[in-house]
Amino acid sequence: MTLLGPALFIFAYFGSCAAQQNNPGATCPVSKDDTIQYWPFKRVYKLNDVVESVCAEGYKLRGSKFSQCYSYGWDPELPTCENTACEPPPKIPHGHLTAKLKISYRSGDKVSYECDSDYALEKMKNEAVCADTQWKQIPVCRRIGDICNPPPLVIHGDIIDLRRRVYRSGSVVVYKCPSYYKLQGNQRVKCENGVWDDPPICLEPCTAGEREMRANNIQLRWTEDKKLYSEHNDEVEFGCLNGFEPSPSAVFRVKCNRGELLYPKCIKRGSCLLSQETMEINSIFINRSTEIEQGETIVFKCNEGMVPENTLTATCQEKNIMYPKCIIQRIGEICNPPPLVIHGDITDLRRRVYRSGSVVEYKCPSYYKLQGNQRVKCENGVWDDPPICLEPCTTGEREMKANNIQLRWTDAWKVYSEHDDEVEFGCLYGYEPSPSAVFRIKCNRGELLYPKCIKRGSCLLSQETMERNSIFINRSTEIEQGETIVFKCNEGMVPENTLTATCQEKNIIYPKCITRRP
Repeated sequence: MTLLGPALFIFAYFGSCAAQQNNPGATCPVSKDDTIQYWPFKRVYKLNDVVESVCAEGYKLRGSKFSQCYSYGWDPELPTCENTACEPPPKIPHGHLTAKLKISYRSGDKVSYECDSDYALEKMKNEAVCADTQWKQIPVCRRIGDICNPPPLVIHGDIIDLRRRVYRSGSVVVYKCPSYYKLQGNQRVKCENGVWDDPPICLEPCTAGEREMRANNIQLRWTEDKKLYSEHNDEVEFGCLNGFEPSPSAVFRVKCNRGELLYPKCIKRGSCLLSQETMEINSIFINRSTEIEQGETIVFKCNEGMVPENTLTATCQEKNIMYPKCIIQRIGEICNPPPLVIHGDITDLRRRVYRSGSVVEYKCPSYYKLQGNQRVKCENGVWDDPPICLEPCTTGEREMKANNIQLRWTDAWKVYSEHDDEVEFGCLYGYEPSPSAVFRIKCNRGELLYPKCIKRGSCLLSQETMERNSIFINRSTEIEQGETIVFKCNEGMVPENTLTATCQEKNIIYPKCITRRP
């Protein structure tokens, strides 16, 4: 047992009460030792007394600093004090101490050396120090004028001259690093009596790459380059891509640290970011990325040995998640009414309470697809995970007309399809598919990603090209053949030439905006 705080004192106090009743006159002895002192000092330590052990100067505590008196003795056992003194300092080749030897040396004591004639101290270091029974930083004597081996190798760097096999004492070499690598330390390194000065290091640059930025939904704020190199300690500033917003605690001005950039992260507008802290508090976890889109429903899991308090599902609504909670399993408890399911319900009437072992069956409306456990059981006060009712899709007249499409295999304007069913479209007469349009679409929980058809010969605006050229336009993306449009520059930018463009043979020559020059 170790005394760590008030809670443990309370535990120790009540734990010792029973012992006191059995042996109310118990006492605890302490050893007589000049190397250790006890506070507060007493002739006799009684039951429940706590002492602090302190070592004499030059000694180190081995064991617990605090101990308490119990009927069976000290708990934890009283510590001992170990001597930290050093043996007499060592002899060094071609050198000697500058003072007479002492009988003992305490931790922290220093001794000085000097070199014999024709020898000099390496890097002018003449002191050794006693540190916890060991001598550290012992000086070295080098023959004056000794030659050096080739200078030390430096990762990513080298000397500017050709390397030689040997260098005379007093020789100097100059190091260099590649482009964008930052040299830190001595650029000019000298050979002194057979030993080189400490060489420099070449600190790696950072590369802000397209792949890493796309993964975090960010872009460089002040440049259009796909790759930007920056030296160690330089700052790089990022911004969110169009349609995204900063995640909580994201920092967009980042320092390059030896080749590493801590990229900020942007999330889709309205999305939620999972809180690891809240999940730990609620004893839940989930194996997926931390970003949850607006309206998306996710299913958590309980930590080992825990059961759900209610449901384990949660939905991202307006950047907020109502996290479920898991609790310790209790045997034989009754259950509250079974969990509610959006769009669905149980086949029987709901009761106020259900015995452990009860089973209910869920159903979904027509065209809704049931996913998960149709039969859900109450086990020791907790229901199994309920199913979910996946929404069907409706192909409506308004949506199809807006995209200039029609159902391929039917003349009806409205068709229902279950989740995961495929719906096939085609273009209306006089229209053609827009680039990258996909006409065989899967129903996904009530949503269909409609393909788009455009008038024959029309152009479709490229959002990617407009972002790259720092331009935008507030209108629909479809431009008819021969139509001329006027773009605008992003804030802080100016036109490189004109801002007008015309759709010609399905192609637009996009204008470009550049950074305003002072």
